[in-house]
Amino acid sequence: MWATLLRELGKFLLRAYGGEFYNVVKAFKGAKKLRKYSKYAKWLKRSNNKHYALFKKRLRARYIKYILSHIGVRTLKAIPLGRDIYEIVTRGFVFYAKKLAYTQLVPVEIRKIIYFLHLLKRMKRTHHKKKKITNTRKSIRQVKRNPAKAMELFYNPDQPENVVNLTKYKPRNDSEKKIIDEILSLIVSFWVKSPERHCFDKAPQWINIKRKQYSVPIAGEIFSKPFRVYQYKLFSQHSAAQYYSMAVKTSNYGREVFKRIRPKSLDYATRKALFKLYNK
Repeated sequence: MWATLLRELGKFLLRAYGGEFYNVVKAFKGAKKLRKYSKYAKWLKRSNNKHYALFKKRLRARYIKYILSHIGVRTLKAIPLGRDIYEIVTRGFVFYAKKLAYTQLVPVEIRKIIYFLHLLKRMKRTHHKKKKITNTRKSIRQVKRNPAKAMELFYNPDQPENVVNLTKYKPRNDSEKKIIDEILSLIVSFWVKSPERHCFDKAPQWINIKRKQYSVPIAGEIFSKPFRVYQYKLFSQHSAAQYYSMAVKTSNYGREVFKRIRPKSLDYATRKALFKLYNK
């Protein structure tokens, strides 16, 4: 938390009192990123790879584009009204008008207070993010020692946000990536609450976050088939984890979750295997 505060204060001081030095630091960071690509190009050349010529051509184009854009922006900002034109082109006239009104109408003392409050808010958000990453990392270590704890740690109905945080977590090495794939590939069954018509709480629902598949059994009416099973193919693993979290936590599945997921159906499953699964 204190490291974030010091970093933000350092950025503020650089912008305020060392504009040219700050621009040099930014340019150095951009050149450092491009240097990684040049290292990859050297490796391709040593290994006699057939893609070396194409990659070198694209790398040269990136260097030229970066240098021209950097020089062009610096030149544009140096001329009178150039900075204003740059902001209108890149961010739009509405943003420029708001910024102009903010700088002209709001006193400097109040602006400093607003900046400090924004800084505290950003620090709090960063702190919560780091806390989530640390907790996810600890849970992955526990699963590595004892794979049977995967359901208890990540698919606990009382803490469904754990699996949502897992889908956003970036693995540090191949072993962590393998463990995460194993956890997300589990087929999980769970029950939901449907207090109005009780058509969703007659049978358990199934979800596979790795494959982004979600099966919703719906109880049929009188003189019809006992269950209809709707199978959904979701957009991403993160959205699948979010739907699982919402379904477990909600007190009225039909009104709060199913009305969101119903238009996204890509497949209506009428296979006998699914009906046998729910109609034993």
